[in-house]
Amino acid sequence: MSCEKPDFTGARLEECHLPSPVVGVKFVPDDAKVIYPSSLSRVRSCLDAGLEPPSLELAGPQKRIRVLAATGQPPNLR
Repeated sequence: MSCEKPDFTGARLEECHLPSPVVGVKFVPDDAKVIYPSSLSRVRSCLDAGLEPPSLELAGPQKRIRVLAATGQPPNLR
């Protein structure tokens, strides 16, 4: 069973500088990940090979946010 990581690379947005205005929620840690393989056997094969299973960043509310320009895109992607 392969432990090859799929390429989920997307556009890199600017760093988040502003504190989030959201209150009363549990924020997602910056290093939180979701394991991509849906089968336990694939996860085990990665771990047995000494490799980290493929993963994605966990989505959710962040402590710090970025502001989008009127174009709907961050300034560095215009």
